[in-house]
Amino acid sequence: MKRFENVKCYYTGGGVYVYSALYNGEVWLYGGLDWYFGSYSIPGEEIEAEHDNDYDTYWKVPSIPYPTWNEILQSILDAYPEDDHPEVVYMERQILDANPDMNARCIGPDDTHDYPPDDPSSDRIRLETVSAFLDVFNDYLESKGYDTDDTYTLSDEIETLLYKFGTLKGE
Repeated sequence: MKRFENVKCYYTGGGVYVYSALYNGEVWLYGGLDWYFGSYSIPGEEIEAEHDNDYDTYWKVPSIPYPTWNEILQSILDAYPEDDHPEVVYMERQILDANPDMNARCIGPDDTHDYPPDDPSSDRIRLETVSAFLDVFNDYLESKGYDTDDTYTLSDEIETLLYKFGTLKGE
């Protein structure tokens, strides 16, 4: 049996890619690449679409430790060969930017059901801010009939400007 089956990773807007996979044949991992995952008895998409977002009812802990971010990234690379899926670059960058310790497990602290507090890290704030600007830019270009598949390469330039003008602090 493969550790990761039915791997899906897709863009939902706001700079967020959502990951879904059957892990160890027993739980469905689900969540944004920029945050921790949940593990459920049915796919997270199904919980959202058919069960009124009632995640607690379907929470299920795997019998083996949760995978690391390195393992999640490898499962994406295996499922989406870069030659056929250039968007993998953005998925990989989101994981690396949001998870500096790639050997950390993809679940909240202590492998519990409790998620981290709603006090987002500076990395998360940076990602959300840059993503919000990119979304506005993409929406405008799309309304004018332009293809926006490659506009996310502008993120570094937007981030530099946001630091320069004090919207983002640090760096």
